Parts: sequence; C-alpha cells; structure tokens
Amino acid sequence: MRLKLSINVTLIVLTLLVIATQSTSLFQGVSWNKSKKKWYVFLHSNGKKIYGGGFTNELDAAKKANQLCEQLGISLKNPEMSAIPNQKKRKDIPI
Repeated sequence: MRLKLSINVTLIVLTLLVIATQSTSLFQGVSWNKSKKKWYVFLHSNGKKIYGGGFTNELDAAKKANQLCEQLGISLKNPEMSAIPNQKKRKDIPI
C-alpha cells in the first residue's frame, strides 16, 4: 500500500512540474515569455494586436484576457474564468 501511494504522489509531482514548465498556456490570449518568465496577454481585435500586460500567474493573465474581451465587446476567450485578476499588470515590463 505504501509503495502504491508513493508512486501516485510521484506521478502528481511530475505532472505539476510539466504544467509549471510548459511554454504554452492552457488559456486563449495568454502566452509564456521564457526570457522574462512571465505570462503575457495579447488579443487581436479589428486587425489590431492589443497588449493586456505581463503576469507571474497564468490564471490572472487568463482573467485579464477576459476583462479585455469585455472592454472590447467581443466574446470571452476563456469563458470558464470570469473573475477579476488578483494581480495587477506590471507597468515596468517592456514589450
């Protein structure tokens, strides 16, 4: 029983490591910048690329993408996420 539990815990940890080191987001409008180590929000609307900010948390970036969608009057990119981001975008991050 102890060995089986140990294997399950190891699998969970490995899965979390893979998710944490992924280079693409699980959410639309969100991408990882490897050199900056931040999640960035970019949307396209009416032929324009719209910058939503840089975030350390992927979920906050997804929430910000939805906020931008609401502001632009377009359908939500991530309808399963509807709350306001916990983290504000950093203004000191150059693009």
